[in-house]
Amino acid sequence: MGYGSVLLLLENLERMLNEVKFLEGTVEEFKSELLQTKGLVKDAKVGDERVIEIVDEFRKILVETEDVIDTYAVDVGGSSGILKCVNCISTVYGRRKLESQLVFIMEQIHYFNEKLANCCSVRQALIPVSNHTDSNCSDYRFAYPFNKDVLVGLEEKKRTLQSLFQYGFKESPVIAICGMGGIGKTTLAWAMYDELFFFGQRFDAFAYIVLPHDFHIDMDFLLRDILTRLNRSSKKQQVLECKGRIELAHKVYESLESNKCFLVLEDMWSMDAWVNLSAYLPTAKSASRILVTTRNGDVAKSIAEKGVSFEMKRLSADECWEVLLKRQPSFLNFFKANQVLEEIAKAVVSKCFGLPLAVVCAGSVLAREHSVAHWKSVLQNFDSYLYLEKDTLVFSKIPKTLLLTYHYLPYHLQSCFLYLGLFPKGVDIEAEKLFNLWVAEGFVASENGESETTLIDRAEHYLYQLVARNLICMQEEEGMERVVRNCPINDLLREHCLLKGKEENVFEVLHLAYGPRKDSYGTTRRLSVFLDECEAGNDVCLQQKVSSKVRSLLFLNPYPNRHALSWPRSFSLKNFRLLRVLDFEDIRFQGKGLPEGIEKLTNLKYLSLRNCYVKELPSFIGELSNLRTLDLRVNDVMTIPNVLWKLKKLRHLYLPYSFQVCGVDKLRLESMLLETLKNYRSYYCDAKDLFNLHNLCNLRYLGASVTEMRLHIIVMPKISSNCTIFATWEHQLQRGKGGSRVRQVKPLP
Repeated sequence: MGYGSVLLLLENLERMLNEVKFLEGTVEEFKSELLQTKGLVKDAKVGDERVIEIVDEFRKILVETEDVIDTYAVDVGGSSGILKCVNCISTVYGRRKLESQLVFIMEQIHYFNEKLANCCSVRQALIPVSNHTDSNCSDYRFAYPFNKDVLVGLEEKKRTLQSLFQYGFKESPVIAICGMGGIGKTTLAWAMYDELFFFGQRFDAFAYIVLPHDFHIDMDFLLRDILTRLNRSSKKQQVLECKGRIELAHKVYESLESNKCFLVLEDMWSMDAWVNLSAYLPTAKSASRILVTTRNGDVAKSIAEKGVSFEMKRLSADECWEVLLKRQPSFLNFFKANQVLEEIAKAVVSKCFGLPLAVVCAGSVLAREHSVAHWKSVLQNFDSYLYLEKDTLVFSKIPKTLLLTYHYLPYHLQSCFLYLGLFPKGVDIEAEKLFNLWVAEGFVASENGESETTLIDRAEHYLYQLVARNLICMQEEEGMERVVRNCPINDLLREHCLLKGKEENVFEVLHLAYGPRKDSYGTTRRLSVFLDECEAGNDVCLQQKVSSKVRSLLFLNPYPNRHALSWPRSFSLKNFRLLRVLDFEDIRFQGKGLPEGIEKLTNLKYLSLRNCYVKELPSFIGELSNLRTLDLRVNDVMTIPNVLWKLKKLRHLYLPYSFQVCGVDKLRLESMLLETLKNYRSYYCDAKDLFNLHNLCNLRYLGASVTEMRLHIIVMPKISSNCTIFATWEHQLQRGKGGSRVRQVKPLP
C-alpha cells in the first residue's frame, strides 16, 4: 500500500475537523496528533516492511475516524451537516458520543505515532551511505543493453541528433531527448554514446551518468561524479580533494568549457536539480556536448530555451514488428511452421502501444514456450502479465520503467492520476467533470477560506502537471472549446491505475458484464460500476457487491457510442447514507424516476445525471444542502421543481439542454453563489436573478440563452474577466471576455 492515500486521508480529516465548531479542545488535540502523523508518514517513505505494516494500520484508523465524523454529520447534523447545531437531547448525546469516539481513536493514533517514530529512528541508524551510481547500475533497463542491430525506428532520429550536435545550438550545448517511459530514450542515448566513444574522434572525455530516481538529488555528489568520470585517472585525486559545491561547480565548468567532453545525463527527473545544475554548464561556444534524457516536459522546455529539445515518437506497427523479429529471430522459423503463432504474435505486439521496451518484454514472455496455448494465454492475459511478478518476471518490470514517473508524483497528483482508472476504456472524460470530481473527492489541496473557483483552477493546474510529466498528453482545439485527450499509452497506464487504485484503496471497478466475483468491497471507499446490457444481471450483482461504506459511487456505461443502459429496477441507495459523490452517466431511468434513497444522501457534494434519460427532477433535491456540483444535462425535456435556490452551497450548476419549471413560470436562482452556470434560459429563468447572484465576480463559465438585451448591460460589468461566456440573444452567438478552458480527456482504445 502506498503512503499517498494515507497522506490524503490525513488532509481530508483535517478539513473535516475544521468543520466541527464544538469540542474545540478535543479537536485541536486530535489535529495535533494528525500533524505529527503526517510528518512521520512523510519521513517514512523509504520504510521497511514494519513501517508499511504500521502505516497500513494507520490507514484503517483514519478510515474509522472518517466514518465516525461522517456518521455524526448524517445522524445529528441532518440536511445541514455538522455545521448545524440543534438545541435538543439528540444533539447533546451525539456530541458526547463523538467526543468519546475521537478521544479513543486519538489514543490509538498516539500509540502508532510512537511505534512509527521508533521504527523510523532505528531504520535511519541502519541505513548505510550508498553510492547512487552503483545502485542505479542494477536498473532494469540495463537488462536489455544497447544493441545497434535493434535500433529500429531510431536511425533517422540518430541522424537528426548528429546534425543537431553540429548546428542546432543557440546559447547552450545541451540537447534534451524527451518522451514517455519505454519509448526508446535510453536506447537512443546509448547509441549516440556508443558510436562517439568507440568510433568518434571529436571528444576527449566521456561520461554516462544515470541519475538517481529521487527528486532530492545530492548536487555535491552529482558534480563530483561528473568530474570523476570526465577526468583521467591522473586527475581523480584532485577531484577527490575538492571541497564544497563552489569548488566542485567551478571544476565542472572548467572541464566542460576547456575540453571536448560528451556528457550524458539519463533520467533528469527534477526541475529543481536541472535549474541548479544548468548554472554550472558552459555556453554554446564550448566544444563539449551534453545530452539529457527526461520525461519531465518542464525540463525539456527549459533546455529548449537555450539549447535543443528532441521529442521521441512511438514506433509504427511495422517498426514494432521489426523490433520483435530482431530481438527474437527464431520466431521466423516458428511462423513458417505455424501461421497461428504469427497471428497471435501480431495481436500481442499491437497491444504494446508503439513502445519498443514493451515489445521486447512481450517477446521475452512469448519465447518461454513456443506453443499456441501459451501464446494465447499471453494474449488473453496481457495486462495481467504486466504485474504478476512471481509468474512473469519480465513483464513485472514494465511498471518500473514506464511508471516511475507515477511513483515520484506528489501524493495529491498520484490520486488524481489513479482516478482516471475509474472510467471505462474508450469513453471520453470531460476535463471539467474531472475537475469537479477531484474537488469533491478532496484530492485538491485547499487553504482555509479558499473559494471553489480557486480549487477548480488548481485542479486544472494538476491536469497540466500530469501532462508535463508525460502521463497524459494534451490536444487543444481552438474555438469554442479546448479538448484534452489521453496519451496513446493510456491502456497500459489505465491498467496501472486499476491495480494501484485497488492496492492503495483509492477505488475499485465492478464490471457487471463479467458476472459475480469473489472480491470483497467491504472497505472500498470509491466504486465505479460498469453496468451490463442485461438489466436483470445488474440487479443481482449490485445487491451482492456494493458496500454501504462507499463514499463515491459512479454508474457508467462501458459501451461508448451505444444506446443508454437501463437502471436496475430493484436497486436502492437508501443504505448509502455516507455518499459524497454520485454519478450517473448514460442511463435510462425513464418510467422509473431516480433511484430510491437519494433523498437520504445529506452528505452528497456531487450529483450528475449527464446524458441520462429522466423526465422529472424530484423536489427533495432542494434538501441536499451540501451539494456543490449538480449536473442535470439529461437527454429528456426535464421538469424542474423550483427548489434549486435552496442549495446555498451549490457552486456549479448545469441545467438541462431543454427544461420546464414545475408549478411556476420562472426558475428562481437569486442569491446563489454560483461559479459555473450552463444552459441558462431567460425564457424559464428570471434574467434579474443573474444580477442578484452574489458570486458573479468569481464566475468561471456562463452559458446562457437570453431574450433580453439588457443582460449585456446589467451583468457583463460584474463578471470576472477570467470567465468564459457563451450567450445567445437575437439569434447571435456572442462570446465574452476570457480564456477558454480544458474541456475533455479522452482515453484511447
